[in-house]
Amino acid sequence: MNYVSEFDRAPEAERFHLFRRWMNEDPVGVFAAFRDERPIVSTPVATLVFRYRDVVEALSNPTILTVKLYEPKMGNFMLCKDETITNTRDKGIMQAMLSRDDLPEVRALVGTLADAALDGADGEIEVVHQLGRKVPVQLVEQYFGFADLEHETMMRWSYNNQLDAFNNHPFNFQPNPDEIHAKAQQSLEEMKNHLAQFLPRKAQSLQENPAQDDVVARLLKTRFPAELGFDGERLVTCIGGLLIGAVETTQQAVAQIIDGLLKRPVHLEKARAAALADDDALFDRYVWETLRFDPIVKFMFRYAVQDYTLAKGTDRAHTVPAGGIVLPITMSALFDPDEVPLPTEFNVQRQPAIDFHFGFGHHACLGRYVGGVMIPEIVKRVLRRDNLRALGPIDFKGTPFPEDYRLAYGGACSG
Repeated sequence: MNYVSEFDRAPEAERFHLFRRWMNEDPVGVFAAFRDERPIVSTPVATLVFRYRDVVEALSNPTILTVKLYEPKMGNFMLCKDETITNTRDKGIMQAMLSRDDLPEVRALVGTLADAALDGADGEIEVVHQLGRKVPVQLVEQYFGFADLEHETMMRWSYNNQLDAFNNHPFNFQPNPDEIHAKAQQSLEEMKNHLAQFLPRKAQSLQENPAQDDVVARLLKTRFPAELGFDGERLVTCIGGLLIGAVETTQQAVAQIIDGLLKRPVHLEKARAAALADDDALFDRYVWETLRFDPIVKFMFRYAVQDYTLAKGTDRAHTVPAGGIVLPITMSALFDPDEVPLPTEFNVQRQPAIDFHFGFGHHACLGRYVGGVMIPEIVKRVLRRDNLRALGPIDFKGTPFPEDYRLAYGGACSG
């Protein structure tokens, strides 16, 4: 099929819908066609950007191509504040609390939790709920220190807010957007109420046992001067963000990576050999290269607060009008041969920098280093099991996230 010709022949009002269908059916093929023939294209819904350099440009101008669309969903959270004191202050504080010195300990903890989940499932596990959501929630409790709560409630809060913030916009075509938003806001309110009661109890426990060390404990033990503006409200908002960002992205990546490796038996065996040898540096390359072929998001989104010309000075230059939405197609960028040699080949020797798995630039994910060890470690513990096999495809059940994915495996851990 000539995707660009079919796109041009379609009525203008239907073009974006048509593109979304193709993107789900044949992303690599449709992205290649548009990168070559129409690297920046306008539709009534959004401007689509396909080449690596243009995607990077669109994600590198936060004061013009902004994350304003997040604001009605997230309120005053750092992620929806472009180039502001709130963003730089809150992110800086939280990055200090999420010390990279902790990563070996975090990875070891994740491995222990994942093995316990696999052992407890006795040879057959539903990956999404019993592993992909369960382990991050346990990490939120034990390392982040966000506790005293049922796991199901934590999962619900994370799910509702992830669905609303990232998948409930005009270009997502959700059938019930108002209901999705209402559930997310209710979850935020419940979470704030819980934290308002939990944090004083946590502070009291720190007086009795000041040696406690988790992210919430570090925040509560730190004296922030009033002039900094990091008050109790900011504390609650930032702690809540730890939970919201930890669960759904992890479970989706885990499910899709395992599925992708099972569909590539040669690479599966090589990845499994690295897992059994505890060669994390090599194993992680298999993880991220697999995710490149099926990333958890295929595009990001930005809102233009003023006219902006992308790829200015080139023959593909395109002006996005003020008020327009831009969709940098990050998966297309990951297959751009100008930046990614032999992009359709599976190659674990690629430069690790060539990815958008944890966002990009000014809005790179706060938890990217934690996620960067949690995701591969969960996958690693699965691959260490004997006779691993899928009992069916990933079932999204009409949602943007995996909802059911079943694996069978030998009962004992190899190696």
